[in-house]
Amino acid sequence: NTEALEYLSEYRYNEGDSQGAVELYSRLEGQSADWDLDDFDVQIEACRFYFHFASAHIKLGNFREAQVRLEKALELNSNHLPSLKAIGPVYMEQQEWAVAERIYRQLLQLIGGSGQAEELGETYGCLGLIEWHLEKSDKARKRFTKALEIAPNNVGALRGMGRVLYGDEDWKGLLNVYNNVIKVAREPQAIIEAYLVKGHVLDAKMGLPDKAAQHYEKARHYRHQLPAEEV
Repeated sequence: NTEALEYLSEYRYNEGDSQGAVELYSRLEGQSADWDLDDFDVQIEACRFYFHFASAHIKLGNFREAQVRLEKALELNSNHLPSLKAIGPVYMEQQEWAVAERIYRQLLQLIGGSGQAEELGETYGCLGLIEWHLEKSDKARKRFTKALEIAPNNVGALRGMGRVLYGDEDWKGLLNVYNNVIKVAREPQAIIEAYLVKGHVLDAKMGLPDKAAQHYEKARHYRHQLPAEEV
């Protein structure tokens, strides 16, 4: 019964029962051949359906399944902002850098004039990381710089700028950037990375093994605080 499936799937989705929602969404998707997608209102509902279906998959860690549904949502509405925001990280997770670059450029076009500082900073930071992976170092630097102008404490942009500075062999700038990461980061993994990179640079690039050892000890201290599955 379509109406029952629609009601119960949304109820489970809104209650946070992602597995239960996915099971019911899958049944509804089996009826998609009967949808009149030439009808604008049906298109809107179908787009929302695929976005919710994908969101439930993301919460379950099923990124490939989520990608398929988000792409369907964007086929129905190429500017559907929630789907664009959701699919960008999925493409990054799958290391599909060229497609991710297109998505984040589109996001900047849509939110550039109205987005909140943190949202804009995060978007610029993600685009910078993507361009760094695409070996577009100069563009990546511009994105990270813009991100940090908007949101100075954006950890992703700081870590990305650190990668650019390492490539430029700007050791003083790199140390300053990772000092900021250590100061503002909340995730132990980001702090551990900062101490490890600083230790490596101090030892291998600046000939200061004693200072490097201090940083490695601090990294080990934070590593012991991680849950066993993250070590």
